[in-house]
Amino acid sequence: MTGLVYDERYLKHIPGEWHPERPARLEAIIQRLQDTGLWDELSLISPYPAALEWIQRLHDPAYIKRFEQACKKGQSIFNVPDCGICRDSYEVARLAVGGVFAAIDQVMAGKVHNAFCAVRPPGHHAERAKALGFCFFNNIALGAVYLLEHFGLERVAIIDWDVHHG
Repeated sequence: MTGLVYDERYLKHIPGEWHPERPARLEAIIQRLQDTGLWDELSLISPYPAALEWIQRLHDPAYIKRFEQACKKGQSIFNVPDCGICRDSYEVARLAVGGVFAAIDQVMAGKVHNAFCAVRPPGHHAERAKALGFCFFNNIALGAVYLLEHFGLERVAIIDWDVHHG
């Protein structure tokens, strides 16, 4: 069985009406899964906010604090112009990392064979102390660290197929 990480709280990250990475992206995915009947064949995996200790494995604590404060202050941009934020973005970004961890937990426990993480904001472009490409925490790299440190794996392969059209 395939697991699906999804939570309506992911829709609370509003990077701006102008922004291409918007809640409608996930809404379209979920709607398509429901329309095709695939939704009923998936095992829903509930995300949890990742502990800061895990996020700090790859992200500078000062950067994390700046991100949190920017959201609390109601800023609309963080770090670079393509990283729009709102008051909920920090908590939703922690939930996105926790969604990846929850998927890993389920796969490693043998409860699902694999999982699709319909999380946002995305994360694979984020650097140690810099938000980039709509991303704030590097969910993918953090997932790899989680597998290595929490589950004791020796190697993890990351295949990043990021196709930009237009």
